[in-house]
Amino acid sequence: MHTCYSLDADVSAIDLNRFIGILTTYKITTALAAFLIFKVLFMGEFTIVILSVFVLNIFYKVFSLFLVEYDKIILLMAVIFLLVSYNMILLLKEELAQAIFKPIFTKENFNFDGFCSLEGSVYLSSGSCLPVKISNCDDKGIVIFTSEKISKGEKVEFELEYEGKKFIDNFCVELVYPNGYGLKLLSTIEDNNYNWITLYNILKRRGIVSL
Repeated sequence: MHTCYSLDADVSAIDLNRFIGILTTYKITTALAAFLIFKVLFMGEFTIVILSVFVLNIFYKVFSLFLVEYDKIILLMAVIFLLVSYNMILLLKEELAQAIFKPIFTKENFNFDGFCSLEGSVYLSSGSCLPVKISNCDDKGIVIFTSEKISKGEKVEFELEYEGKKFIDNFCVELVYPNGYGLKLLSTIEDNNYNWITLYNILKRRGIVSL
């Protein structure tokens, strides 16, 4: 939007004073941008909605400028912005659909929901072993329920014994919840046939976890 308005005024887009002026003039857009940054950082529940509103707000202002000036370059920039933003929204929607963003429990209440039989162990880099329960999972990660403290970004080894077989794989702590963590699957151990993907496919075929 700043670039289009600078183009219309025939001034440099790297003019800091003009950029600050636009931020102070369009207070609603600036507030939406600040709120969107916050929601993206913490992957809030309404991130997609806020992003969509922000994109439509920007497109409306730029397209309104085109209707006044009839500048084809402004129209082209508006269309490109809309297409790129649409694809970003789709990618973000796919990302937020992953299990690690849906813990299915609160600080006060753990809802087992059908995962009550899935209990495993997490081995920390320090060598400590923590017993955990799984509240949600898919082929890309798991959400574990535990009152123990684990550092965000720490790489851990997850082990779950199922029907006499131990399934082991490496995960990274991506998200921190009250009494729980979202673990993202790292590259599967190649020489291990009993890994998380194998276990998840077994559980999915047997209807123990949802598709």
